[in-house]
Amino acid sequence: MKRRKFISISGIAITSSVLPVMTARTFSDLVTGSRAKTDLPPAPLKPTWINTESLRLAWCHLSPQHASADPEAVFDRLVKADFNCIMNTAVDEGAYYPSNIPFNEACTALPEGGDLYGGMAKLAKQNNMRTGARFDFTHLSKEALEAHPEWFIRHKDGSTVTDSVGRAKPCLNSNFYPTQGVSIITEVLEKYEPDIVYINWFLNFGGHEKICYCESCKSDFQEKYGRPLPDEPDAEFVEFIEEAADNTSRKIANAIYKKRPGTLYINADEDDTSHGHHLETHAGDWIYSSSEQINRQRTSYPDRVGIDQWFSYSGDPSEFDSNLVEEMKVRYYQFGAHGSPVAFCTQGTLLNPSHQVELEEAARLNAWYKENSDLFGLQLNRSRVLLLCRPETSPRSNHTNKGIYALMTELHIPVAVSENPDSLKNASQDYDLVIVMPGALMDGIQEYVEKGGRALFIDQPPPFGIPSNLELEDKPAHITRDVGNGQISYLGQWDISEYYMGEAPTADIEMFSDIMESLLGNDRQIITDAPPRVEMVLMYQPDQQRSLLHLINCSGKTQAGFRKPEIFKEINIDLAGEFSSARARVSKSDLDISKRNGRFTLSLPVLNGYEVIVLS
Repeated sequence: MKRRKFISISGIAITSSVLPVMTARTFSDLVTGSRAKTDLPPAPLKPTWINTESLRLAWCHLSPQHASADPEAVFDRLVKADFNCIMNTAVDEGAYYPSNIPFNEACTALPEGGDLYGGMAKLAKQNNMRTGARFDFTHLSKEALEAHPEWFIRHKDGSTVTDSVGRAKPCLNSNFYPTQGVSIITEVLEKYEPDIVYINWFLNFGGHEKICYCESCKSDFQEKYGRPLPDEPDAEFVEFIEEAADNTSRKIANAIYKKRPGTLYINADEDDTSHGHHLETHAGDWIYSSSEQINRQRTSYPDRVGIDQWFSYSGDPSEFDSNLVEEMKVRYYQFGAHGSPVAFCTQGTLLNPSHQVELEEAARLNAWYKENSDLFGLQLNRSRVLLLCRPETSPRSNHTNKGIYALMTELHIPVAVSENPDSLKNASQDYDLVIVMPGALMDGIQEYVEKGGRALFIDQPPPFGIPSNLELEDKPAHITRDVGNGQISYLGQWDISEYYMGEAPTADIEMFSDIMESLLGNDRQIITDAPPRVEMVLMYQPDQQRSLLHLINCSGKTQAGFRKPEIFKEINIDLAGEFSSARARVSKSDLDISKRNGRFTLSLPVLNGYEVIVLS
């Protein structure tokens, strides 16, 4: 490293550099340990079709005023745009189909005998398309509240939580979901056979920041902990409500699988009891938001799927603006590259003229994805660097994690992101380096290192291998030490969120690049002269036994939004691996590939918005 001064103490290299100053302390002041995962009851058998089919998903969020739309007219728009999976609202402020369940009243705008959800579901089945049903039970009628007061969330004074017109939200710990909720979902399963069931806004208050004082919560908490519910959420309350959410979601899941075993169940707020995770990206969000979230979901929970909902809010959070076309294209490319269904998310029925620009662009994108559907079945992340992060809910907001992900992406170092240490324990020999972020679960890290692995701890000293009483003085440090057959490193303290915020000094970035070079060397999977904002995603298709290198041009991202990206010419790429051919699918051209020093090199003549290189 040319820009820094090294000193060596007892086999430990300490780097004095341009990092922010760290006050004198010992490692024992900073080290945090791992925590065990919470054991859950065995999950029901889970279908795998969502991970193996090439889906082009239209996700239509409907409001009651949309219930009067003509199903055939809406379906015609979707067919012309080449979607093969339609997610529609079945229940939200009323039913979008004629229901026989008491207190599951039809939306006020649904015509007599009308069936918006069922009409579209029938047309989709006739055209061999997958369908999904979205349920939002947060706005139940006054009649339901009067007939079943025991279903609903209560304040401590006994009052209910209602919206502006008196509709109430049921408590997840009451008998609403196991009885009424399951009855409604079962009715839709029997009548329309959806392939996906999605439950929105499941948690009582969208999180655990408030307490419900309904009779179910009061009695169950008293029985479990021997005391009344607290005035403010504490550790026992969080444990209680999380267990209740798991148990209730499990009951819903079991009911779905019993009625229709192949149906995919996604709960927006429940990871452990459903097939998917609620991923959400808003227009103008961080450029790598979709990439990081899907990457993390697919790596952490490979038997589940992360479908990212990308949309733009207007000033009224109940409505959506028309999606920005240039950003929409980038998000589409990121969805497909990281192994998620490509998804078009919008508010309404798409009959409004304001949707036509985005719908036409979706049609162009879908046509290409349909023609190249062989690329977007099962894809596995085969990055040889694992980034272990603290478990988080979605939307994920940890800027430290965003900083390191952005930095790795823009250094063109493929990375797999996980909040689950099983990713390490199940495939420890597949990773050349594990980067451990503050708060990450560290089960298996020491064994991985002792067997020959390399681990870099950022801003959190390792709990093993480096003396806890080592004085760090008043200087930042990069420390390395051999442990067993492997090596551990510590880099800190460095507020890497500065990189996400665009405030990281150039010297810090250069220093981190040097550290990656020293740790990976010739093991780097990709060496390239591509600009930083060319996102490279390396995936593997086991069925075809080939690799895919996705190149996503993110240069159009500006502080104000998105514009057309720059056109980049002559991108040279040096790859680790064994390849005999390379074909660029977008430009429909074979690329010359040559071997040098045990690696393979190729050159991409031009990159517009996106390219995928098939490596066989």
